[in-house]
Amino acid sequence: MKIREFSQENSLLSYARVPQAQYLRCYLSDLDARWVIEEPYFDRDYLEEHSAFYAALAARYPNHCTRAHFFDSQFTTEILDAALGGDASALLALQKSSLGFVVLRPLPHAPLGRTVMRWYPDERERYANNPRVVRPSRDYVVHLAGLPLTVHGLAWQQQDGAVGLCATTALWSALHSSAFDDHHAVPTTTAVTRFAHQSFSGGVPRFPAVEGLTDQQMLETISRAGLTPILIAGDADDGFNQARFSTLVATLVRSRFPVLLSGVVLAGTWCV
Repeated sequence: MKIREFSQENSLLSYARVPQAQYLRCYLSDLDARWVIEEPYFDRDYLEEHSAFYAALAARYPNHCTRAHFFDSQFTTEILDAALGGDASALLALQKSSLGFVVLRPLPHAPLGRTVMRWYPDERERYANNPRVVRPSRDYVVHLAGLPLTVHGLAWQQQDGAVGLCATTALWSALHSSAFDDHHAVPTTTAVTRFAHQSFSGGVPRFPAVEGLTDQQMLETISRAGLTPILIAGDADDGFNQARFSTLVATLVRSRFPVLLSGVVLAGTWCV
């Protein structure tokens, strides 16, 4: 393993020309981050995506990914070596400096796979006595050279336009919520797509996922994941009134449950 300094121009994320990668580059650059590469890395979600779709393509996509572990500026080779040698204080220091990880898939159109980053500090909200509510987030344990590291956040990934479009990816991320982590196994994006088409295929092929999911398909997916969905419709002609919407979202999020918002903006449909 080699520790590398992070810069926006010369990083593993520099080739990813998508807004999400630009956000990560800015975030990590501001923190003066350092990174360690784990390659090859076999990611459960991507392995199923590869088996379901990419393995059959003439382009011959590899079945493995790259995982980048990020740390703050306190991270050094000496700390890593000491932790690998069994030094408990060094392992604690390594944990303290951990910022999270990014799985990079060998997909030029959608390189960002499972990603979990530590929440960034926001002193303004703290001093205003109005802290962010991040209760749906949870702890993730990853291993670097056999060393366990914990990062608190909520997994997300880039929709790939073949196995999982926006609704599939939103459901996948929601099912990672801390409200569920003691009760169920999180399905992969491939499993989410399969769940959605078991009863409501409508003649549309599962792979590639050429269309998004309907509300009924999302409800079916949540049910097949062993959970009970709640669909709340708007109370006004154009959706929700502000007071009811704010109360509903705040109640659910403070109870650690994720919220998926589905609606129509101009001529398009969106889901987050």
